[in-house]
Parts: sequence; C-alpha cells; structure tokens
Amino acid sequence: MSPPTIGVVAVVSRACTPGGHVPPADRERIDEAAQAVGYRPNIVARSLSTRRANTIAVAMTRPGTRSLPTVRNGLGNELQATGSRCSCF
Repeated sequence: MSPPTIGVVAVVSRACTPGGHVPPADRERIDEAAQAVGYRPNIVARSLSTRRANTIAVAMTRPGTRSLPTVRNGLGNELQATGSRCSCF
C-alpha cells in the first residue's frame, strides 16, 4: 500500500469536518473506514482549530447534592450529540 497523497488527506479531512463538502461515494467509504477503526473526533483539537470551545458551563448552588451526576450526565449526553460538552461546577 502506498502512502496517502495530500489530496487524499484533504478529502478525508473535509469528510471528518462538519459541513465539509465531499462526494457522497467518498463520504460513504470514509465513514465506513472511520467506523472500522473506531475513529471519534477529538473535541478539544477541533476547538483549538476553530477557536470555539463549544462548552456550556453550569454553576450549581449545591454541587455536593445527589443531583449533580444526573444533571452532568444528562446534559453531557445531549450535548455530545451536537459536538458540545458540559462543565459543571
């Protein structure tokens, strides 16, 4: 197998970027390969390149209560689907 060219790397990068324009056949092949190797986007790396944290901070008045894990997990699950994350304190 030959090493990937810069053109191939560019297409894969666009396919992994939300809103990136890639031909449907290429996107399907890239998505299958990404799923096969267990690829997951790194939210921190994306925030560095876009200069957007996509983080919602939640200040709780009584963080020691039992509701904190429920709130954190619920928000975290919902936000993860949008590419965002939650920070509770």
